[in-house]
Amino acid sequence: MTKPEPVWFVTNDKWMRLPGGKLDKNDRRVMRSAGKKVEVINSDKMLDRMQKEEPTEFDAFRKQMAKQKGVVEFTVPELYNLVAQANEKMEHFEFLALMMQASRAWEIRKWRVAEHLTWRSIARRATGNPNQLLGMSLCQRAANMCNEDYLKAPWN
Repeated sequence: MTKPEPVWFVTNDKWMRLPGGKLDKNDRRVMRSAGKKVEVINSDKMLDRMQKEEPTEFDAFRKQMAKQKGVVEFTVPELYNLVAQANEKMEHFEFLALMMQASRAWEIRKWRVAEHLTWRSIARRATGNPNQLLGMSLCQRAANMCNEDYLKAPWN
């Protein structure tokens, strides 16, 4: 019997993969749907690996994504464009986070570093909206205000 391959879960949020993370209900739902053997990777790595290691699956993925967007088929550049659109949304949230006050930054730091909230959990607690990109933006701004990097320890 062959060993099952891991399912790729696309996020850079350490609290989605390490024990002790406090997941938002949407995080839990997404993780349950991914299965038991999950490898956490970022979107560029996923696209690069899939295109190189599993070209047939990559083609099927492109077609499925195209169907969801109502087009016949995505080209490779169009698929990468979807990632770029997510980056644009992140930039919008980053702009909104510029209005953050110092007290909120320290509160978000506590949620992320001491309480181990995921990015979605932070977004929900801070705004009521469990958008992962919003949570990332809030953490990025808060970490910056604390002279830290949200992608490095102790944040991530």
